[in-house]
Amino acid sequence: MGKRRIKNEQKTVRAARADGEKTNKKRTKDKGMTNKERTKNEQRTNKERTKDEQKTNNERRKDGDKVNLTQR
Repeated sequence: MGKRRIKNEQKTVRAARADGEKTNKKRTKDKGMTNKERTKNEQRTNKERTKDEQKTNNERRKDGDKVNLTQR
């Protein structure tokens, strides 16, 4: 069986690259942030968090916020 040609005589990846054309292999640059970058942005240290996020449980109770206590 010979090689099948796909719609309008599509070139092989190697041939397309040689002619300086874009191949449709993983276009990660177009997608923006990668998952790795996203998690890095979400990982903030305690110092970087706002004071609002650093309330003590008693302060939360005064403000009427929910207090999550882990059960042991």
